[in-house]
Amino acid sequence: MCYRIGNWEITEEYSDKKYYDNSYNTRRIIVDQREKLEQVFFEKDRKKEEKIVPFSLNSNKSITVFYSGENACYKNSFVFILGIDRLCLPMFSDQARLLPRVYDEIMNSSEYTYWKMALAVRTNQEKVINQIFTRKTLLNITDLEKQCLFDKLIDVVKLYTEKDRYDKKKYFASVKNILNVLSRLVVFIDDANIITFLGILSRFSKKEDSFIVGDIKKILQIISTRFNGNIANACQNIIFSEFDAQYHLASYFNDVSFEIYEEDVELFYEKALRASLNENTCERDNGLSCLLVLWNNKPLEKYRNDIVTAFWKNDKDTLPTTELYYPFIWEKLPYPESVDFSKLYYTYLMNTEYVKSVTPTGCVGNNSYGSVRDYFSFFYSTSKISLRKCSKVILNKELANTILTRSYDFIIHEKSLLKDNFMGEKDKCENKFLVIEELVALIYCEAIQNQLITDVYPLIEKIKTALSDCRISTIAIDILEMTEKNKLEECVDMFENIILTKNKKLYSSVFTGIQCLVFLKENCNQNVSFEKFFSSIKYLDIEYSKTLWIHLTPLLKQPFFVKEETQRYITVSISKCIDIYEDLASQGERYYLDGLYNCVEALHQYYKSVKTTGTGEADELKQCVEKARKIKNYEIANIWSYE
Repeated sequence: MCYRIGNWEITEEYSDKKYYDNSYNTRRIIVDQREKLEQVFFEKDRKKEEKIVPFSLNSNKSITVFYSGENACYKNSFVFILGIDRLCLPMFSDQARLLPRVYDEIMNSSEYTYWKMALAVRTNQEKVINQIFTRKTLLNITDLEKQCLFDKLIDVVKLYTEKDRYDKKKYFASVKNILNVLSRLVVFIDDANIITFLGILSRFSKKEDSFIVGDIKKILQIISTRFNGNIANACQNIIFSEFDAQYHLASYFNDVSFEIYEEDVELFYEKALRASLNENTCERDNGLSCLLVLWNNKPLEKYRNDIVTAFWKNDKDTLPTTELYYPFIWEKLPYPESVDFSKLYYTYLMNTEYVKSVTPTGCVGNNSYGSVRDYFSFFYSTSKISLRKCSKVILNKELANTILTRSYDFIIHEKSLLKDNFMGEKDKCENKFLVIEELVALIYCEAIQNQLITDVYPLIEKIKTALSDCRISTIAIDILEMTEKNKLEECVDMFENIILTKNKKLYSSVFTGIQCLVFLKENCNQNVSFEKFFSSIKYLDIEYSKTLWIHLTPLLKQPFFVKEETQRYITVSISKCIDIYEDLASQGERYYLDGLYNCVEALHQYYKSVKTTGTGEADELKQCVEKARKIKNYEIANIWSYE
């Protein structure tokens, strides 16, 4: 009662004044119950750990479990949380850390779970909230209860003002923890709640608090899987005017189509243009992200010259700078007629260096891996292998030799990082070198296509030897070498073996190699089939197959896979995987949720690719798409809104 009235000082008239030797002290009662519960959990876990497995081969020990009277875990778990809930006591860390385990025992024991979820919020402890408000938990409570808790928390967070401390509790829980819970709830309820939540988030985005920035970015990442045209249409003012610039909210709607209000569109354009002229990079990138969405959905010719001037000014020989997008984003906005993007991309590839970690005095922590990964992604996107709609760079001898020489020198310079792994240096270096190996494979592929292989192969072989000396896989380069010799079946076998050995670290490399193969052999007369591989995906552990679908998504866009017979075996594989994943995903099993989402996303991209080629969709593909559209999950249903 002292807690409820906000009086933390226990005066003489309260029986709780005396803590020791007072069996009626409420805090003492809860502490005793916590200790008893910890002992009950210990005994339960100890019995599992002490289970004896029979020594004889192929023998089993049958165990019959009898339940007599009360279940100690159930009883004590209920006593614990009911005591805290009904007394409305503050929950300190020693009690709160037990809640996730308590909820595992009793969450599904009641028809109504709202009060249990509300108690978890009242702990106001981020770690406890993250452990309890999981996808599995939220999928197993009713939509009505999720909606009820969402509405109540919205009412509470509205009581806070922008001047209140973000991480300090004033009403039941802090803004920080309320926003965290709301972001998790809103993923599982309808679009109207996303719109409401974005309005709340917009209010707090303007707070000058360094702690809130990372949290809001994390929240936007969580709820972005629900963004669609309906939400964008209702939140136009929030997207273009109200949300703080540092979050670049418009960038989450780059691929979303929606109707922009006629009466507001000019205001949005002018605000975005003013931001684009700002010297602050963050403000300028926010203006850029808004203009990309505006021009994609409602291009106004009256602003064409203003956009060109804002970004290009008088320099047509250098790409404008941005820290938010890859350079080919400039093709999606108006640009000077004299600009030759292929030439600018060529210059970018020629002049951009990798960031190095090794210095004369030792090694430094920096974005070395990111610089290599970004360079690889840019080269891939501007190559003929990629189906991205942007200007392409024609690989010539000079560019190939420059990139290969730079890559070889980088390996020699950085390989000393492989000696120690005290701070993770070895792992980071291995990852960098694996990306370099993929980049070399892409150059190998382009060199074959452009008949440059004789000129550049000595450098490729030199890099392959250097990587092998560092014990780095060269699987992508190996596939290209076998492809050049028309040993296509061996390539497919090598690909399947890497996947089935469950070495996820090599997935990216082997998929790069195979993507080069299907690019080079698109019209090959040899009978190259991946039917055996696709038929085996359903047998893979979900931990590996969920990752596999991410890598398959860009591969399936290649024209190699649009033949009707190929459509059939790919669709059969996807359909069977959906059947396997869907039931456990609906129960909230995280890996199966990931697997189902990634599988349907791969199907969506494949379906779009087949339609684009005009080949005609096989009946099996159409049926599989219809099945996927009927999956009852907001995030998966949202995938089909991007057509």
